[in-house]
Amino acid sequence: MEPLQHDIFKKRRMRRTRFIWLSMAVGMAFHFSIASAAELMKISLKWEYKDFAPQITIHEPKGTAPLWSMGNVKDESDAPIGALIKGDTILMAKGSTRKLVLAVRNDTGEPIFFFAAPHFMSPPEGALGFKFKCLCVNHAFKIDPGKTWFRVVELRASEHVMGNELAVTHAIVGLERSRAEDFILGKRAEP
Repeated sequence: MEPLQHDIFKKRRMRRTRFIWLSMAVGMAFHFSIASAAELMKISLKWEYKDFAPQITIHEPKGTAPLWSMGNVKDESDAPIGALIKGDTILMAKGSTRKLVLAVRNDTGEPIFFFAAPHFMSPPEGALGFKFKCLCVNHAFKIDPGKTWFRVVELRASEHVMGNELAVTHAIVGLERSRAEDFILGKRAEP
């Protein structure tokens, strides 16, 4: 075989090899992007309000806020309230845990009392393997006048949870002071 012909075959082999490697890389990247998308969940946190005027906002936690941390602050910088999450959608990977901070501002001159009825998940088959450590804990909450109330909550998704989308809806119910005082966190015995 002449040197020129040998070089042509060598260049063709190199092009074929590069093409094969490039095809494999593209195929693997496509496979991993599909696998990654299949591992992500889109969680919608929804609120239905009854006799409760303020709105709950969802935030990233600031610092290392322990689960269930709660309080009323005049200045939000004194709380673990981080960046506002716009909308109601949280993205998280299956097999992961994600903390959030719920916040409510009371711009009135009177305390506001409320509780959260147990949440509903839709579609219901997506609820198996998903846990929301949230507000529906059989307690009433108090938001002091002129302050922001906050609570650190947590979402947990098993790696075996079904589906990639789940809506979690809470009913937030406003209370009169007399009714709320029997259920304020830490002021009564469990039934």
